[in-house]
Amino acid sequence: MRQVLIISLLLLSSCSQITLPSKQVRIGIDADFIEAPVGHKSAAVNAFTNELLEVIFKPTRYQIIYIPLSFDNMEQNLETKNTALIVSSKEMLYLAKKEFSFSSMFLSLGDVFITRRTMQVTSFSDFEGKIISLPTRSELIPYFAPFKDLQLNFYTSIPQTLENLVSGRADGAMIPYLELSSNFGVEYQRLLKVSKERYTDRGLRLLSLKGKNMAVLRTFNKRLAAMKDDGSYDALLKKWNLTL
Repeated sequence: MRQVLIISLLLLSSCSQITLPSKQVRIGIDADFIEAPVGHKSAAVNAFTNELLEVIFKPTRYQIIYIPLSFDNMEQNLETKNTALIVSSKEMLYLAKKEFSFSSMFLSLGDVFITRRTMQVTSFSDFEGKIISLPTRSELIPYFAPFKDLQLNFYTSIPQTLENLVSGRADGAMIPYLELSSNFGVEYQRLLKVSKERYTDRGLRLLSLKGKNMAVLRTFNKRLAAMKDDGSYDALLKKWNLTL
């Protein structure tokens, strides 16, 4: 009886040391991030993304293989099963959520609101009668629709928009976060203030066909949340100069 017990314990011990075989996961990425508003920081965003994925998946059974893709054929590679996942800035709109499964956002590219430090404002209602500059995208207009006396215009140049804010030719502006950080020098930081809130949901996520690779996405989400809790995520952002 004692020998049977010892053998049973040995079997349990050996079973507990068994590890699952690794599984290759092909992730497509456009290293230039042509469709994402990253300003002049595509190289830093690519390096950040690669290191983040390495840190997240290294302790797991998933072996990541990167597949360089062009921005115009990324979703096609999902459909042909050349890649299991892609790194995408596609927004989680209704139709997209019917076709794709999304990870948690791992890099926010949303718009922030910027104005002069001398302006005493607490809400958009304080800008009635003022000039607000917006990028040429209509989804930001609803934020300002309730305020009838606002003057809205659309910009094509972020450096010129910052100059307009400093000089008083504009009173506020919505600017994509990373595109702002590419242009936000020390003098602008002294004269202008930036909201903490992001007013659009755009950002980088892992994306798969609907219902596919859900275990990989769950692993990613869980480990990303842990990195945010322990501070290593913020450290990685600072390492690659992706903060203001």
